[in-house]
Amino acid sequence: GSCASRGCASLASTLAEGASARAVAWRLTAPILAAALAAALLLAAAVRLAAPAPAPAGVSAPRTSTELVGLAGCAGNGENCFSSRCCSEPGMACYKKVGEWAMCRPQCIAGPDPADESSYPWSCEQLGPRTPGDVPASWYGRVVADWVATNCSVIGENCLESRCCSDAGMTCFTKSAGWATCKAECRPGLDVTDIQPEPWSCEPLGNPTPGAPPSGHVISQMAAPWVAERCAAGGEDCMDSACCSQPGTACFR
Repeated sequence: GSCASRGCASLASTLAEGASARAVAWRLTAPILAAALAAALLLAAAVRLAAPAPAPAGVSAPRTSTELVGLAGCAGNGENCFSSRCCSEPGMACYKKVGEWAMCRPQCIAGPDPADESSYPWSCEQLGPRTPGDVPASWYGRVVADWVATNCSVIGENCLESRCCSDAGMTCFTKSAGWATCKAECRPGLDVTDIQPEPWSCEPLGNPTPGAPPSGHVISQMAAPWVAERCAAGGEDCMDSACCSQPGTACFR
């Protein structure tokens, strides 16, 4: 019986010692855990402060430093963008001309470009995304290339083969399968300034020649003889004729 009592006392002593050790361990580790928790909370707060605030609805978010650094690897004005497939200037996208040559442009129409040093036509395949922003004003100050005067068509000529125009502000537009000519602008359908009353498809065959249309270009201001007889007068239904005889008007559905 006494042995059992001693065993019980020994067990109680062991349990007491274990509890005391755990208490000591907790007193030692509690400050460490508290410090770790405080550090984690501070880190989370720092991350929230460093993160950019979301942009309001309808407002573009500012570029991050990573995006700005990325533009440094993109092609600039006049450089080959075939490998990078991106442009450093705003409003520009990388368009392919031929083979492994591509350049940054705000837009591109398949065919020759009268502002390009080479008359070889562009395929105008877009190779990458457009850089956000407004197109630089320098783009609109491009000059006409030397080859345009001899290679391109004048007003009134068929530009189906040349696909370009020698006069400033003009673009070669298709009328039908066998005819295209230089116009400042083109709207599909009948053209009341055209001698022949057949509709235009108005597919552009090349890029516009830089500059404003010539001031002496009066063809676009004169109605063809067939207009008075064939087109609807002011206030009449133009659904069938698809044209209007009154100057300064057009047929709308």
